[in-house]
Amino acid sequence: MNKNYLLYLIFLVVIGACETQPIITPEYPAIVNPKGGLFILNEGNFQFGNATLDYYDFITQKLATNAFETTNNRKLGDILQSITHHGEKGYLIVNNSQKIEVINMNTLATAATITGFVSPRYMVVNGFQKAYVSEYYNGGIKVVDLNTNQIISKIPIGGNCDELLIHNGKLYVTVSNKKLLYVINTQSDVVMDSIEVAYGPNSLKIDKNKDLWVLSSGRNIIGGGFENGALQKINMEVDTIVNIQYITRQSDHGPIKLRSNAKKDVLYWINKSIYKHPINENTVSSNPWIPSFNNNFWALNYDSLTDELYVGDAIDFVQRSTVNRYDETATLKGTFKAGIITGDFYFYYK
Repeated sequence: MNKNYLLYLIFLVVIGACETQPIITPEYPAIVNPKGGLFILNEGNFQFGNATLDYYDFITQKLATNAFETTNNRKLGDILQSITHHGEKGYLIVNNSQKIEVINMNTLATAATITGFVSPRYMVVNGFQKAYVSEYYNGGIKVVDLNTNQIISKIPIGGNCDELLIHNGKLYVTVSNKKLLYVINTQSDVVMDSIEVAYGPNSLKIDKNKDLWVLSSGRNIIGGGFENGALQKINMEVDTIVNIQYITRQSDHGPIKLRSNAKKDVLYWINKSIYKHPINENTVSSNPWIPSFNNNFWALNYDSLTDELYVGDAIDFVQRSTVNRYDETATLKGTFKAGIITGDFYFYYK
């Protein structure tokens, strides 16, 4: 091999190894309020303990990879599932590490660790000091005192409890291995009702008309065949389904991660490809809004200030994910690299 060519290859390897800040192309668009940032949640591989939190600062327009570990000089844990924001505190739900890391939203410095969980998934805050956390494998809801960062009680619910939503004194709980959406009274912390839905409810959104939308994944049936997922609209005054649209499963996970735009009149979700549904439409389109071409779309959220949809592609679930930004016409506006298995995005505006 030519000696100069060999030196050139070594030079390229060294330069590549030194690159620590992924380039965002094109630059993040100018926004009205530059204070705050984007939290990028990277699950990491199960039992590898390589979950990471990336942070994009709106002011400096720089992406800090593995920001939790860099700030706190320790690893985050195993499977970063979700984040909840309350005041100036952020709550990082680390599923397989059975904990919640409490961080300062401005500095990312850890303030406390809440333990005593089996498999926490999502958290919602009720008032100033009380929060509910869904447990996946242990079932039920843990009630947490945010002043003491301690679990104070448990609400029994059988099954794999998943995403949560609070509205008008009621806590709605999805159970992803059942055909039920549970309703809990937040004054008594007692289950007051259940709503029968399609199998595998996993995510929830309230639209501009104060209707609740529930996305169900369906399931593969042992021995062959499958049960379709569905998008369901619920009247929360009487907790009754007023419309249901069945969705053919396009992947093993089926329809997941229901999101909405800033006006709350358009819904999005992942079902291998990305789908879009205006709430005034009576039927769900079978045509993808953003088609998947051998992608593994796993993360989805909407930036309410720039009106862009962020989509995370986990690729092979081993290498770093790719994040794509799309405008409301599904035009690609930019792309950058995040951590391993990007699972969600949280836009923090101050």
